[in-house]
Amino acid sequence: MKVNYVFLVLSLLTGILIAFSFCATGMDTLKGVLVGLLSAIYLSGAIAASIVGNPRSTTLMRVSCTVFVLVMIIVNSLFNVFYAGNSLFFIVNLFLLIISIFVVYGVSRVK
Repeated sequence: MKVNYVFLVLSLLTGILIAFSFCATGMDTLKGVLVGLLSAIYLSGAIAASIVGNPRSTTLMRVSCTVFVLVMIIVNSLFNVFYAGNSLFFIVNLFLLIISIFVVYGVSRVK
């Protein structure tokens, strides 16, 4: 796996911006930081990472990470609009993280 460091910094800065925007709209600071951290992880996979020698797996990984970023932002926007308890928030976000790790791992093994 190869990482482009310029795009990695860009994805981290985008994650910080997403965290700030969720905190600015009234979400708790801890929740906003978690959303920013998860979006930075997803965006790093979507933008900065590539699998050497296998462009098909790289494309599948980028598409799946992009889909998970969009799903996570939509779900957390709904959590922000309609009050959801802390336990539901953490369970859903960590469940999305675990599923995305399995999907990206499976995609990285495609030949």
